[in-house]
Amino acid sequence: MLQWLKAQGGLAAVAQVNERKAGKLYAELDRTGLLRRPTADKADRSLMNVTFRLSSEELEKRSS
Repeated sequence: MLQWLKAQGGLAAVAQVNERKAGKLYAELDRTGLLRRPTADKADRSLMNVTFRLSSEELEKRSS
């Protein structure tokens, strides 16, 4: 794992990639009408665990 991290440019580089990926995902969750807003406040959003709800209880029931 340490070799992989070094090959990626170190922790700072991996952190930037993770922030970019999470930012894209959160932007889509905030934009779309199919999905509700993410369940965490913007200040508390995780880069690893993106949580969200569907736009209606009916859709949630169909997806399970």
